Amino acid sequence: MAYEVALSVKIEALGAEFFFGPPDQALGELFRVAQHRNVDHLDPACPPPELIAPLAEIFVSGVKGWEGVVQADGLALPCSLENRQSVPTLDKVAVAAAYVEKALAVEEKKVEPDAPPTSSTPTESNMGKADG
Repeated sequence: MAYEVALSVKIEALGAEFFFGPPDQALGELFRVAQHRNVDHLDPACPPPELIAPLAEIFVSGVKGWEGVVQADGLALPCSLENRQSVPTLDKVAVAAAYVEKALAVEEKKVEPDAPPTSSTPTESNMGKADG
């Protein structure tokens, strides 16, 4: 048996692709607020108001890259902390809510992870082979 971990989750939204790494602290805050407010379902199209700030933080801390995000002049916008913070709040919330929904589905094994899982378990094909 091997532990499979999805290190990256791709979300297609707003005409772009967003690549998330684990936003551990922000995700914990989202769950804390959701539990405190008795929120048991997250509708990505209309999240409860009390979850907007935690979802925006999941976007800022979780997005590690993006493709298809452009400036008004059509040039690609780099995925920097400053630019992630500058994305309009409702756009951050929509993308982050889609991420949470997909990440939970991956955890529940309802969908396959986007990237191949990493495993340090040796297989017959890689045992005893030297680099070079």
